[in-house]
Amino acid sequence: MKLILPYPPALNRMYRSIVIGGHSRVLLSKEARKYKANVSDAYMAETASVARPFFKKPLELYLNVTFYRPRKVGDIDGALKGLLDALQGLAFENDSQVKELHVWRDDDKANPRVEVTINPF
Repeated sequence: MKLILPYPPALNRMYRSIVIGGHSRVLLSKEARKYKANVSDAYMAETASVARPFFKKPLELYLNVTFYRPRKVGDIDGALKGLLDALQGLAFENDSQVKELHVWRDDDKANPRVEVTINPF
């Protein structure tokens, strides 16, 4: 299955720490929730004409991922975390199913995106 998805926000903008009743909690930021919704919309649009695959545990997966950055800053692993978290529960049950991962980075200021191919291992 090949998908073209929106480019994720930086990892340092994905989570927020808050204190409730003296206990610290880490929550998804508003930007991260919006990104997950955008990934869900893109996934539904990309798979509208086919049966939507959902890879359940214990099936292991391999992914090919190409990030097309909007500008030449940032590292590749932070973007990867946001992407896998957004696909969890949508394309696969849990990102722990990913056994093999090939990641590339390129730049495309005019059309930042992520191209992902997901296959059973």
